[in-house]
Amino acid sequence: MKKLLLILLAFSLPLVLYGCSPSLSLDVDPDPIVFTYEDRTEDVEITITTSGFGRVSVDSIDAAVIDDEDETVYTEEIEVDESSFIVSGISVSEEFTLDLEEILGDEFDEEIDEGTYQDEIKNSEYTLKIQLAGSVTTRVETDILFE
Repeated sequence: MKKLLLILLAFSLPLVLYGCSPSLSLDVDPDPIVFTYEDRTEDVEITITTSGFGRVSVDSIDAAVIDDEDETVYTEEIEVDESSFIVSGISVSEEFTLDLEEILGDEFDEEIDEGTYQDEIKNSEYTLKIQLAGSVTTRVETDILFE
């Protein structure tokens, strides 16, 4: 009986491993991201979690901020060009600071003063979209609220 179980295990393990294709998932914290005139920066944590088994390559990480009229107001692309063998259940987090002036600086050709914030930004809702592109593509979205 023990020999039969070992043989079944030996034949089924590769099927299970090959059936679990590698993938990555993204999570953003906080969700939503909230700015006020007084709090013009927000620390944001991105977590990448692995699942499955196999080789994964990541070509780039792309971020975009979309305004309430579906116009892109900010983009950033980070070239990664890395490849690695992954196993399920590993999480890696990276924290960065989102700055109101950096996001909206080009939209307003001047420093964002309190009047501009109150009249043109407050109560708006933007969207932050982050995408990992490579052998697997995954994306996450979160709202950016201006209160």
